[in-house]
Amino acid sequence: MSDTLTIARDYKSRGWQPIPVPFRAKKPVIDCWPTLRLSVEELAAHFNGKPTNIGVLLGSTSNGLIDVDLDSPEAVALGDWFLQETSAVFGRESKPRSHRLFSSPKLAKPQQFRAPDGTMVVEVRSTGGQTVFPGSVHESGEPIEWFDNGEPTAVSAGELGRSVGRLAAAALLSAHWPAKGSRHDAALALTGGLLRGGFSRAHAEHFIRAVATAAQDDEIEDRVKTVATTEARLELDDGEAWGWPRLAEIISEKVVKRVRDWLGLRAVARSRPSETRADLVCFADVRSEVIRWLWPGRIAIGKVSMIAGDPGLGKSLVTLDMAARVSRGTPWPDRPGEPISVGAVVLLSAEDDAADTIRPRLDASGADVSKIMQLRGVNRTDLESGNVRSCAFCLEHDLEILEAAINVIPDCRLVVVDPISAYLGKTDSHVNAEVRAILAPLGDLASRLGVAIVAVTHLRKGEGPAIYRSIGSLAFAAAARAVWAVTKDSDDPTGARRLFLPVKNNLASEGSGLAYYVRSAQGSTHPTVCWEPEPVAVSADEAMRLPARPRGPAASERDEIVDWLRGALADGPRLAKELYEEGIEANGFAKRTIERARKAIKVVVYRPDNPGPWWWRLPDGSDRQEARGSRSHSKPGGVAVCPETFGKVMAIAAQSSQTAKFSGNGKLPMKTHDDRGFRPPDRDENGETLVARAELWQRELAGRREGEAQ
Repeated sequence: MSDTLTIARDYKSRGWQPIPVPFRAKKPVIDCWPTLRLSVEELAAHFNGKPTNIGVLLGSTSNGLIDVDLDSPEAVALGDWFLQETSAVFGRESKPRSHRLFSSPKLAKPQQFRAPDGTMVVEVRSTGGQTVFPGSVHESGEPIEWFDNGEPTAVSAGELGRSVGRLAAAALLSAHWPAKGSRHDAALALTGGLLRGGFSRAHAEHFIRAVATAAQDDEIEDRVKTVATTEARLELDDGEAWGWPRLAEIISEKVVKRVRDWLGLRAVARSRPSETRADLVCFADVRSEVIRWLWPGRIAIGKVSMIAGDPGLGKSLVTLDMAARVSRGTPWPDRPGEPISVGAVVLLSAEDDAADTIRPRLDASGADVSKIMQLRGVNRTDLESGNVRSCAFCLEHDLEILEAAINVIPDCRLVVVDPISAYLGKTDSHVNAEVRAILAPLGDLASRLGVAIVAVTHLRKGEGPAIYRSIGSLAFAAAARAVWAVTKDSDDPTGARRLFLPVKNNLASEGSGLAYYVRSAQGSTHPTVCWEPEPVAVSADEAMRLPARPRGPAASERDEIVDWLRGALADGPRLAKELYEEGIEANGFAKRTIERARKAIKVVVYRPDNPGPWWWRLPDGSDRQEARGSRSHSKPGGVAVCPETFGKVMAIAAQSSQTAKFSGNGKLPMKTHDDRGFRPPDRDENGETLVARAELWQRELAGRREGEAQ
């Protein structure tokens, strides 16, 4: 067995596809080599002991393998400055560590970064390409060797593209760094271009230091200090800060144009307004595509869908059931004979603990947990201090983080955001424009990466059409392509049946809903979703419509409170405060219910002293004044007084033979029988004054009688 065969088999065991390449050559000579797929048994026929180089096919053929080939000496020198750290690095003696291996399921496109003269600076090799690996001999006669023979680091295509672009730009600049005498001006101009283009101060300093180091500039710290100087000038907006045009004068216009392109920057001054143009597309250039479904007719791939419902109905369990089915390829509940494509899942869960809730529920649902990931947060590293800070994930600022996470997970098909309100940051969920500013990029991400995104939300209280019941702005339901409501089945006597009903579906006919129960899986205490196979025809609006009911307590309860209040007032007037305390604390009645009972039996409310406490008493049905509905001293028919005052006035009236003119219900009459009677109390008159006037009235009446007798 030859060494090359052993090495080829090792590469095959790592999921890479080896192919034979002529000895001391770079390119294969076998026809159709990009489609060559050698089995382990077939390797011996190609690696048979004769001198042979070993090539490895890149990209999707080898589990997303990507080779970043550092061609220029400056690129080799700057590899560690810009590229992500990886444990798979190889090269040869004259170009050590010139090949850095990464993996990315959403593959980076093959890309070449060439200098204006055509010289290769950096090359990204991916699907459709191959690289001669260790175990081979370079055309120069140098053996190609591993420097780190570990696993490639998983990165997103976008993340790797930005890193390689900065590496190539720095390498090209360092190769064309000017001679002494112009280097300070070049650093000032480069700094101006970077800062105007959106680089932070820390990133600009890192970039300048890397360029000066690779160019072997002997005044590196002076070059780095230009960042602070330029930043101050830009803050003052004094127009003195240089930028790309000045750098083009010092170095080369063609070089500077390549650098700007590779960095993704434009030669636009920060203080100038940006140019705005309409983004038009002709539909003749738009290719028609069919909707791809994760759950046929219900949850689409490349779109944002939403599940809304009240707490405690199993919304999160439904999403975990979906995740379990995707991870195993288990058929959907309404399509039992149709296995689905196996894929990975990313969960964002802000309300349930991963260890004691989510994992046990996934296990109970039969999930392949090796295919389900949780995005717990974001780790932010300060480039100057190296400190790492853990932060909560936010859809407003961290969408690139979510994209990177999806990119590094093979075959990701589903992303669950539960609940979406927990990941809005400072976004006002009730402002339509702010919500759409979050959901539109989220929808673009779903479309670009080919994943289904399911957001979970709660319902607001109240009634109305189901589509208006989601908490927050209507934009949540409007932006989602499909909305599903989870609600109780009001016709189920057990109260355990749940309904999964369509609220809207922009991608298919609205169709029918489904029903499920939340039950413990066999041999487990953790809940799972048990679906019914038959469809449910009821609409979300019908299922979520609240049954009409009379306001206030039930009739039996109202009668009980009325009977209690009549009994409490049977012996005469009482303080309202005492009645409230007795009803609430001793009998458990609600204050509002007591007030309803008071109105029902027309209890008289009065306050004899102002200021003073309120009193309640039963009405007298035989009193003509009460029959007219008089209840206070401000209305015609009499004046309410407290029992003490009423007793004193009654005593005075009795001595004056006017007892018959006072009603027995605590009211003082407006006049005596002979129209020379007691004047009614003033509106603000208190009990003490009323007694004094009654005594005066008694003396006046006695005087009149004495005069009549004489």
